[in-house]
Amino acid sequence: MPLRVAVCVSGRGSNLRSLVDELSADRAAEVVLVISNRADAGAIAFAHAAGIPTAILGDPDDPAEWLRILAAAAPELVVLAGFLKRVPPAVVTAYRGRIINIHPALLPKFGGPGMYGIRVHRAVLAAGERESGATVHVVTAEYDEGPILAQGKVPVLAGDTPETLAARVLAVEHRLLPAAVRVAAAAGQLTPFTFDAVGAMKRALISVSDKRGIVEFAKGLVDLGFELVSTGGTAATLAKAGLAVTAVDDVTGFPEMLDGRVKTLHPRIHAGLLAQHDNEAHTSTLAQHGIKRFDLVAVNLYPFQATVSAPDVTFENAIENIDVGGPSMLRAAAKNHQFVLPVVDPTDYPRVLELFREGTIAPAIRRDFAAKVFSHTSDYDTAIAGYLTVRNDSLPPRLNLSVEKLLELRYGENPDQRAALYASEEPRGIRDLKQRQGKELSFNNLLDIDAATSAVAVWKNRPACCIVKHTTPCGIAVGQTALEALEKARATDPLSAFGGVIACNTVIDRAIAEALRDLFFEVIVAPSVHEDALEVFTEKKNLRVVELPIGTPAAALDWKRVRGGFLVQDRFGFDPSEAGWTVPTSRKPTTEELNELRFAWAAVTTVKSNAILLARDEQAIGIGAGQMSRVDAVFLAIHKARQQGHALAGSVLASDGFFPFPDGVEEAAQAGVTGIIQPGGSVRDAEVIAAANRLGIAMVVTGRRMFRH
Repeated sequence: MPLRVAVCVSGRGSNLRSLVDELSADRAAEVVLVISNRADAGAIAFAHAAGIPTAILGDPDDPAEWLRILAAAAPELVVLAGFLKRVPPAVVTAYRGRIINIHPALLPKFGGPGMYGIRVHRAVLAAGERESGATVHVVTAEYDEGPILAQGKVPVLAGDTPETLAARVLAVEHRLLPAAVRVAAAAGQLTPFTFDAVGAMKRALISVSDKRGIVEFAKGLVDLGFELVSTGGTAATLAKAGLAVTAVDDVTGFPEMLDGRVKTLHPRIHAGLLAQHDNEAHTSTLAQHGIKRFDLVAVNLYPFQATVSAPDVTFENAIENIDVGGPSMLRAAAKNHQFVLPVVDPTDYPRVLELFREGTIAPAIRRDFAAKVFSHTSDYDTAIAGYLTVRNDSLPPRLNLSVEKLLELRYGENPDQRAALYASEEPRGIRDLKQRQGKELSFNNLLDIDAATSAVAVWKNRPACCIVKHTTPCGIAVGQTALEALEKARATDPLSAFGGVIACNTVIDRAIAEALRDLFFEVIVAPSVHEDALEVFTEKKNLRVVELPIGTPAAALDWKRVRGGFLVQDRFGFDPSEAGWTVPTSRKPTTEELNELRFAWAAVTTVKSNAILLARDEQAIGIGAGQMSRVDAVFLAIHKARQQGHALAGSVLASDGFFPFPDGVEEAAQAGVTGIIQPGGSVRDAEVIAAANRLGIAMVVTGRRMFRH
């Protein structure tokens, strides 16, 4: 229901007219009664014409008459708008905290008995003041001494007369008084608020696709005295939450058109965004055209990146998700950030509210918000350019890399190296990391988390676990359950697993937590962690427990830093298809061996080259990683398996690259390996196959190399 307002006037009622005009737009308040001490007052004639009930005070000093008139109208707020009589103390007491007055000066100066009308402006000029204005305050028993709700300032110009100054102050009164009533209506009480001389209240322009936290943010802005201006869906969301909101088309005078393609591209929006608040020419131009300025812009853009990442997205749908008005508003606000705070990130909402509560926002903070906007729009444009670049066999002729710092790290790979975590807008990436408990993550932790989660992502439909040390698996397995996969992965090499990073491709439950109770690991990462598992993990205060989506889009590019540039390639994606696989040996793998070879082939893709992986029962039992020669990698994998007591007889071997000589096959056969899977492609393939035949080994050749430098 609109706030019921009674207005008291003595003259022609220009402030009454501004109240009625301003408040009729959003119906936040309604003038239900006009009271005057003069029957011939122009305000009374206006009220009659507008259909507003009126009352004439026969004796303005009689509290009983006041109370009788007010009781009949039952106003919730009484407004003195140019009322030249003192309200009786008994009436002030009866309506304590519900009577406000508009005074044509900046109180506490130039107030008190006799200070009204043109006398106030004469006094301001006589005192040599450089600034005047208007004040809305709560009425008390004393003249002009109640709590101040808001003030609107007006500069005193060279050559001002009392009449010219009065005219400019009155123009501010016409905006300040409706703003005070609107704030009271929104807050349900008389609340101090921030006001500026051009826009009746502080104004926020809000238009968001990502509506996380927007209602709470908007409510906070209203509490701070902001008027809300918004577009389509955002306006509907705010209105549904009970917030008074002005639609953009009410500001521009034009409806949204062309299926929503044109909404905010209008001078009444962009002049309000780009006007410098301390520039008199700008202020004059806005006033001339009746344009109000903005103080804050909260905008985030159509979800282009998310749209085009969908596998079934159409070109037409992608194009419609290119935002035009949003970047324009953000860039305008960011350019004018000294006066208009641009907010693009929903996670910044609480901080923004706190900054406005504190008062003046430091220029350096405003610059930070502006820089964040330009980085965001740059990322957005980069994504669009990348999508529109004609696809052919070559990579794009130009690439832009724009990332945002998410986390300051204590140090890098070594204590004397500065470090931080930066993230792109790529979906299901490191930006989605959520730490549930434990010490802060280190640079090396994050590298190992990425390696471990990439490793278990190979298995889409089976529980898998990988334990990583220094970005290389020291244990990897699949199982019927996540717990079984974990136990098998740890059994690969329990000694090396100590202090590693564990990744699972399914949820971490209490059973897994209990299994890890007495073991030391740096990090545990999974798509989700059950609360009952966290109860167990809390016993290990330093254990880092992390949730992170498993897997990344295969179509993305992979970057490797080199001095002065980057190497760019298609991101590696494991292909489980067996198309192109051949068995060139005399002996074919048994069903059991082939199943083990499939596991080993998937697992070896996660190991640094040169890579050899020995497997049995869908568990890695020996890993040789990062060796300069392949035969040494075979030797190391066998050594590690024997070191942990794994039986090698009947195991299988996977190699990420071809065997350049038969020696690796011979080393494996001597240890008891009966099946090998490798890409082939060596000039000595015939010799390697001949060695396998001679040693009774079944060999699968995949035709695809799996190097991981």
